[in-house]
Amino acid sequence: MSLTLAEARHRTETVEVDAYGIDLDLTGWERGRFACTTTVRFTATQPRTFLELTAAEDVVVGCSDADALTWEYDGRRLTLEGLPTGRPVEVVVAAQVPYVTDGDGMHLMTDPEDGETYVSAYLSLDVAQRVFACFDQPDLKATFTVSVTSDPRWTVLGNGRVVEHDADAGRWTFATTPRICPSLFVVCAGPWHSVTWEHAGLPFGWHARASLAAELDRDAAELMRTTTDCFDHYATLFEQPYPFDSYDQLFGPGHNWGAMETPGCVTYRDELLPRGRVTDDHRARRAAVIAHEMAHMWFGNLVTMRWWEDTWLNESFADYMGYRVAEAGAGFAGTLVLHEATRKPGAHVADERRSTHPVAPAPEDVPDVDSAFSNFDAISYSKGNSCLRQLVTWLGDEDFLAGVNAHLGRHAFGNATLDDLVSALDEASPRDVRAWANAWLRTPGFDTVAVSRDGDGVPVLHREGTRPHRFTVTAFAADATIAGERLVDLDDEPLAMPEWAGLVVVPNSRGESFVRLRLDEQGETFVRDHLGDVTDDLVRTVLWAHCFDEVRTGAMPVPAYVDVVRAHLATETSSTLVAAVLDRTLGAVRSRTAA
Repeated sequence: MSLTLAEARHRTETVEVDAYGIDLDLTGWERGRFACTTTVRFTATQPRTFLELTAAEDVVVGCSDADALTWEYDGRRLTLEGLPTGRPVEVVVAAQVPYVTDGDGMHLMTDPEDGETYVSAYLSLDVAQRVFACFDQPDLKATFTVSVTSDPRWTVLGNGRVVEHDADAGRWTFATTPRICPSLFVVCAGPWHSVTWEHAGLPFGWHARASLAAELDRDAAELMRTTTDCFDHYATLFEQPYPFDSYDQLFGPGHNWGAMETPGCVTYRDELLPRGRVTDDHRARRAAVIAHEMAHMWFGNLVTMRWWEDTWLNESFADYMGYRVAEAGAGFAGTLVLHEATRKPGAHVADERRSTHPVAPAPEDVPDVDSAFSNFDAISYSKGNSCLRQLVTWLGDEDFLAGVNAHLGRHAFGNATLDDLVSALDEASPRDVRAWANAWLRTPGFDTVAVSRDGDGVPVLHREGTRPHRFTVTAFAADATIAGERLVDLDDEPLAMPEWAGLVVVPNSRGESFVRLRLDEQGETFVRDHLGDVTDDLVRTVLWAHCFDEVRTGAMPVPAYVDVVRAHLATETSSTLVAAVLDRTLGAVRSRTAA
């Protein structure tokens, strides 16, 4: 059984964790298990509590300050009885812990290409307990001091700088971390191929297995530049400095996630370092992932959620910042095209399924850790990203960043909730952020923005729904040139735009809001005849996405959609859009016609 919300809340009220000391022996990996000795220092207000440790063998528990301590281990939980209360105590847990080959725990992999072996702790949610004994929940943060013994040929990476290294013995000791939660622990050991440098007074590095050395060397200059450019750009956005003492990044074999934001050493699945030709689309996607994981150093690592209902607080924020900073910081133009063409349409589909959920569910809607897994989805990432982009547009960038920086400063190295973030944003803005959050983040679904005409040909925007919106409206002349643009607010009352009488208008033309578009007849004709003539990549992307939605919902017949593709795909200049249109056409649209 996974940890429940009630258990986590009770443990938070009765336990304060100070520090972990972890000693790992990764030698003799052929035995299928590794030795782990964990010393955890904490203060309890009750004589009974429990640590988590999964599937360990030869477990031994000691405590120098609790003669009456008794313990019981059931293969998942280590129950402690007779603890002293009201003062710090150190409990030492020694165990033999199994390696895994499924990417959830201490992952062991032997490279079939050259026979080299790699060991990496891939953690998330409640996976830390598969590596060491811990209080495995996000709001019990502590410092970590880690030592590792490994094959002397190996390089070992961790959450901090190396402070001692005995090369002959294969012994590595890392600097003590700031307070982090157990799921952010990382150790990666093996004969890595490495590219290292210094920037802003910190050590940086990129690492990959030896058989990918040529690929890492091929991409090293770009990876280094992307990292430092993103790092420098975040320094202009966030008042809190980068909170850790190093920044390694590793392409690891067998990674279940796209990446994991473990501080000091971010891990990525090594498919992000492909053999052969690297396309521009892949490079842009990879840059967005690099920027995404770096955003987590502040949102997720410096300030961590209390419980898993606020998964969005990590993932939506990092997803939004990833696309934003990959372009504005690292210079990968068109990352918003990537989001609008590929990720956002999938979020619309997910939000119309019965399985949808609010971006920010209530705590009781995530009653245990197992249920939290279902929230790592298109709603938490892509819709959440889109909602945050709307919030930034609705508030203005200055007020948004002021609120975010107040939030980060107020809760540094601690935990926070959506309510905490909303309070900080509310203080920074004259607008009612709490009402906005209730409408956008606490409620599933999305609104429709429709265009109609009055008797004089004046375009009128209507909202079908309940959320406040701020977005760009673009007007087009008959030859598809942009005749005008303006940022508008749309709430309960229809919005007439008499200055654009007779012109085609496209609301949300730059994708700032998460809505469905319903154009008038003049607008739909414009899309069919002139989509490919629109010169702005982002506006064109919004129109392609509109076509995806129209054909999926049946508002546009499949033959009419095929006519649009036939007329405009051949002249499409964005490789990202070409790939998105082909994927949609040969996938979801084609399946509608299969009998």
